[in-house]
Amino acid sequence: MRRLTPLSRREVIRKLRAADWSGPEPGGRHSTMHKGTRTALVPNPHKRDVSVGLIRKIIRDAGLSAEE
Repeated sequence: MRRLTPLSRREVIRKLRAADWSGPEPGGRHSTMHKGTRTALVPNPHKRDVSVGLIRKIIRDAGLSAEE
């Protein structure tokens, strides 16, 4: 399994778009990205990187693997 590292919000969005996700769409406290019936929340960490724990949750919600 690939070791995860913190990523910027922009990089998280770029990787989801590469996996054919659309968005981000604004709403509430977090933006959302969509692919079919799946929805993934993209946090806005205010100039900090997204933590490894949140990246794992996004990967799980998106139904992706760490390699993707």
